[in-house]
Amino acid sequence: MYIINAIVSCCNDACSYLCNTLGIKELFADIELGIAAAPWVNHHIECFHYDIKRDEEGNEIDRTKVVTSTHDEEFHVDQWVDQSPPASTVDYLDKLLLSRLNIKEIINYSPATMHRLRASQNEFIEKWKNSDHDYEFEWQEDIPHTKEFTLVYNDKKGSKPWYANLFAVIFLDLVMFGWFQRYYLEKNTFEVKYKLVKYIIN
Repeated sequence: MYIINAIVSCCNDACSYLCNTLGIKELFADIELGIAAAPWVNHHIECFHYDIKRDEEGNEIDRTKVVTSTHDEEFHVDQWVDQSPPASTVDYLDKLLLSRLNIKEIINYSPATMHRLRASQNEFIEKWKNSDHDYEFEWQEDIPHTKEFTLVYNDKKGSKPWYANLFAVIFLDLVMFGWFQRYYLEKNTFEVKYKLVKYIIN
């Protein structure tokens, strides 16, 4: 039961918000930096095999994944435009003491760029896929300077509430009462959504 509680405590949105708390000025500065930043696209591959142990009758009793190498290659972005709404669309956060900001990062591609991306992916996979018996490929995207979950604190509106304290939830999770703080956080704050949108032309 304790292990289940620990897993649930770490794998939820409330915990992600508490781990990334920003002041209102810092938040808007980061959004402006995100709007100005170029999108990042990366190819990542992990090459591996499994060490399998068997009993005397040949039945598998244990399987261990052994990663032998990882490789990365950044996809070059020549030309892009930002299509995000201005940061002022969420300026009402300045009126709130505490709020949960959910930033969704979206990267769209022109048909020509998507064709170039697929060709680049195939070439990258062909280059490394035979480095070991198995491989896993991952297409990574990011827009710098922002995170998906941000707890926004406005010190002009008062002191930070107890339920916005990361160390408090860590302590309460140790005694299996972290749910109480997460309940108060969600009950007493608004969740605001914002989109960072990039369009890669070439």
